[in-house]
Amino acid sequence: MQIQGIQCFLLACGLAICAPIGGAATLDFRSAPSDAARKGYIDAGWKAGREQLRADLIGSYSAPAISSPCLVDWLALHDWLETLGRTGTDDLAHLVLLHLWLAPGDENPTFTPPGLSAPPKDDSQNVPPGIALGIVGGDRFQSELKDTFVPKGAKIPEGPIGDALGPEAVAALTSDAALGRELFQNIAEGDLMSVALPLLLDFRKAAGDRWTAYTRLAVAMAVVYDRPPPAFWPHHQVGQDKVLHQKTTPVERFGFWIQNNEDRKLMLDLKKLTVEQIKFVVDAFVPEEELLWAQKNVRLGRTSFDKAFFIVRYDTARLKANQFDWLAPDYRLETIKKEGGICVDQAYFAMIAGKANGLPTLFFSGQGASGGHGWFGYMKSDDKWEVDCGRYASQNFSVGNALDPQTWNRISDHELTYLASRFRDKPDFLKSQLHLRMARLFEGAGDAAGQRAAIENALAACPQNVAAWDAKTALLEAQEGAAKELLAHATAAAKQFVTNNDIKVRYQRILAAVSRKLGDVSSANSIERKIITQQKDERADLTVDTAAGRLKEFTGAKQYEEGYREFRKLMKKLGETGGGNAFQGVVEPFVESLIAANETKLAEKSIQTARDALRPERGSLLEMAFESLEEKARIKKK
Repeated sequence: MQIQGIQCFLLACGLAICAPIGGAATLDFRSAPSDAARKGYIDAGWKAGREQLRADLIGSYSAPAISSPCLVDWLALHDWLETLGRTGTDDLAHLVLLHLWLAPGDENPTFTPPGLSAPPKDDSQNVPPGIALGIVGGDRFQSELKDTFVPKGAKIPEGPIGDALGPEAVAALTSDAALGRELFQNIAEGDLMSVALPLLLDFRKAAGDRWTAYTRLAVAMAVVYDRPPPAFWPHHQVGQDKVLHQKTTPVERFGFWIQNNEDRKLMLDLKKLTVEQIKFVVDAFVPEEELLWAQKNVRLGRTSFDKAFFIVRYDTARLKANQFDWLAPDYRLETIKKEGGICVDQAYFAMIAGKANGLPTLFFSGQGASGGHGWFGYMKSDDKWEVDCGRYASQNFSVGNALDPQTWNRISDHELTYLASRFRDKPDFLKSQLHLRMARLFEGAGDAAGQRAAIENALAACPQNVAAWDAKTALLEAQEGAAKELLAHATAAAKQFVTNNDIKVRYQRILAAVSRKLGDVSSANSIERKIITQQKDERADLTVDTAAGRLKEFTGAKQYEEGYREFRKLMKKLGETGGGNAFQGVVEPFVESLIAANETKLAEKSIQTARDALRPERGSLLEMAFESLEEKARIKKK
């Protein structure tokens, strides 16, 4: 944009010019962007308008300004410009990039399908963005992988998303303040906006005069339906030929939820739920007749909905026969109730029944003393999730893992409890989040000092906001010579989250890694031993992750005897509570590394040590896993 054009643009928007022409303007965050202001930034071009608004936001930023009522609307306008100016190809490539990894020494990336966990950071790294862009543009992606990421019938534009939508649609989206607030406070990394925005426009048209009441429902459905569910949905123990998949379009399903809500057929009023809550209702990718059947036949109150798990009779004979996959001809809820099932079928039945009745629900799985198990959780009250429905206390399931339907990444029951914490509804948390959004603008402008100041403001506004701690961590990790400051920061974070084991242990691991980098191996080892000792009773999963890291150091250095001695010590600590977590995270990878190195005698010795410690029950899933590992060792020995 020419200098004279910028001056005219600022004057036309009614913005004060408090810097040299071409510099930043002062924005009044006490009022939302006017129609003229929005039009001015958009007419300047997606990139030029976004950069100008970013400069204006940065120039007007201060800690007190965060309390201004309409700052969020100005930030939403910036996010609109950034989103609408992104090409569809870049949008898709950014999503695909999240599923590509490079193992050390490899030149070709590894693909991790949606719904499966990515490799540990110690074993892999993200690929450069250019590789993902090249993959998306290739014929193989179009023929083999596109359906994994893009819903059938959705079109990904090659050019800017805003250009593909057209001026009228852009005006409708950007002028909707409520939509902007809900959308940009809830989008996650990898959301396919080239699909979500057309969906929002369709939802808006379908809702008519009920749009304002159901904006949050629309946003939740847009970020869930912007990509297909994983190929194995709802779980791995039923064939896709037996699963009943949704037949209606997202717009028709949107209408279904509105009508059921208006007819008061749901336990909770969708108009009063948050986007974060609603997405665990609308991720029921089954035909509407399944939902209607559940409404009619699963009649439980909200406080007693945990009983839905036990409506399905447990099929003991099937378990004894080691038949873990579903055998009946279809996976209808009615069929499951009639035939009975094992834990995964009980959990699926309860999960879909809850969603059908307007209750946010999740399907959990985890490892216990005797191996794997499935159960479900639901939102029992507005700020409390019941996450152990059908979970057996005697089996020590230290963590339950579900899938977030927005990202299809793993989310644990502990993370879900944190997300439901009441402090996230308070003004201080919102202020902290706004400071973090400003920090990203400073980062985009290459202003490290401004970025750091905004992050510090976010921490000061709400010390409970883990995202603020993580933002400062990333800043320090990228800064040369900041290891000692990172050490102090991680120490403070571990203290702040002393009652949240997941976050505390994550920062303890950072402490160990930085200590080791600084040459203080003794402190690093002491921190890791402390994690194992502190978490072995309640959180075997966290203990296992730390233990696995220690063993990798020995196998990576080919110090197998030393590794076995460490393995034996770990088994003594993990024996009573480790169960399936210890087997999957420690025993199996350690033994397989020994087998791969032709250390079969040591592998067999390690298996026996693990057997003595974990004591798998006869006929249990854990026992079968041990037998499979022993067979691998025998085959290698031959």
